[in-house]
Amino acid sequence: MKLIEVLTSLKLNHVTNVQGTRIAARRPRAYSSTNDPGCKECVFQKERGAIDCALRDSCMAHKRPDKKSVIFKIVNNVKK
Repeated sequence: MKLIEVLTSLKLNHVTNVQGTRIAARRPRAYSSTNDPGCKECVFQKERGAIDCALRDSCMAHKRPDKKSVIFKIVNNVKK
């Protein structure tokens, strides 16, 4: 399964393992400035936001099956 398919199907607050890294889908924070991208804290964030992100189809509500916007965060990784 491709990374974009895994991330698109990941439900809000659920965790998946991507190449040894645990990634969770979280609700994006609301920012007071319209200049801040909604993906500001996403692990896949690009300098210009969603315009430059190849994975943008996996986080935008209108592209996801659950119709919820998410950002992806790294959670509880333990080095062995």
